[in-house]
Amino acid sequence: MTLALAAVPNPAHDVARWVLNRLGPELWEVDRLLDTAILRNRHGHEILIQADGDELTLAAEVNLADNDDVPLTTIREVQPLPTGPGDPVVTELIDAIRYRLAPAYGRQNVIQAVAVLTAPLLATSAVLDWIDEEDGRATIDIGRRRTTRHTVTVAQGQGAAPSVGLAFQALSLWQAQEVVRAALLAHGHAIPAPRDVAPCVLRTMFDVARGDASPEAVTDSVVDPGYPTVGSGPAVYSIVGLVAEVGDGLDVRVRLWIGPVGVETATAVLYAYANAS
Repeated sequence: MTLALAAVPNPAHDVARWVLNRLGPELWEVDRLLDTAILRNRHGHEILIQADGDELTLAAEVNLADNDDVPLTTIREVQPLPTGPGDPVVTELIDAIRYRLAPAYGRQNVIQAVAVLTAPLLATSAVLDWIDEEDGRATIDIGRRRTTRHTVTVAQGQGAAPSVGLAFQALSLWQAQEVVRAALLAHGHAIPAPRDVAPCVLRTMFDVARGDASPEAVTDSVVDPGYPTVGSGPAVYSIVGLVAEVGDGLDVRVRLWIGPVGVETATAVLYAYANAS
């Protein structure tokens, strides 16, 4: 870890330490400058932290055009200055870094997108099986068994940011609910965490996204009725950019197709998958 010690203590340094402890010192490091702290991960993605009065600013300076002749784009997140490591604002800062600021670097090119998308998998116990990169395209395989392998495809058109497609095979209902909830949040649908794990809950999530139910209906869902009977065949629920195929039988498994989406949305989905695995 590189340290440039400041002569005068700065609140940004304390916040950087609290955030670093939560993000993982094995994945991130911190530089402490006179009035700034810089969080840096193994890919060189940097998050600047500055304190001004009772406000804290996090910023990522990203070359969205993937061209050294184009000025950097600064993406900022402003929050109240947290008072200690247990302050809820610290959790807000962690979410901003994981889901918004660090993933923004993935908008530069396919290589950077792969670096961003693998972060949720490397930070958890999810199995990262294979990465295949070609010119303007990459494929990430997750899982070892062919029947449960999941695929993330990244592609970039001329002058455009990379787009991502995700295909999940044989997810448990719990995993599927968490992944769908993250995907719908990226679509602007804030759905509360369900109390039950059942196909009817997954169906209700799609009803909410289509405007056919309120978000509270997800927590009101009842386990029975909802389980498909043996031999009834898969049920398919869909909205634009998100399709779920729910199998039948006692051990219900779900296939999901998501995309095309941006790198930030795909990163949030992969965090949800990894945390539920």
